[in-house]
Amino acid sequence: LRDHGARVISHPVDATSKEQLEMMASDQSLADFVVFNFPHTGANQTSLGQRGLERSIESNRSLLDAFFAALSDSTNLVGQHTRIHVTLKSTRPYADWGLPYIARQRGFALLRKFAFPREFMGQSGYAHETTVRNLRVQVNLESAEVHEFIRLQR
Repeated sequence: LRDHGARVISHPVDATSKEQLEMMASDQSLADFVVFNFPHTGANQTSLGQRGLERSIESNRSLLDAFFAALSDSTNLVGQHTRIHVTLKSTRPYADWGLPYIARQRGFALLRKFAFPREFMGQSGYAHETTVRNLRVQVNLESAEVHEFIRLQR
């Protein structure tokens, strides 16, 4: 991506922090894209039964809400032409998170969805990691979709 002129942030960023998001706009120019691939709080969604699944869904909804709230409050990162890309699997429980609804509540409209470009991202050095510590498995990303949003007029 860098070879094509993209500014890539390769260190941890709290995507729910307006201050950290705005620090990324160091040259005071609005971002063309903000990308959040596979957001997840790490809340256990399998071993705790239905209650654990519901808690995981709720915690991830809160994460997405905080992310879009930080973007909405940002004055020097996100403009009318900035594209926000959030990648999630299209299967349950991820589909239950209500991503388009959450974004809309924070002033962002869903433009389109498209398949996550696994091959291109892999060639560009992207490696998917899970939130389970020390888990080294190949994650099936076939159902992954990129949701593209723009900020609504204020």
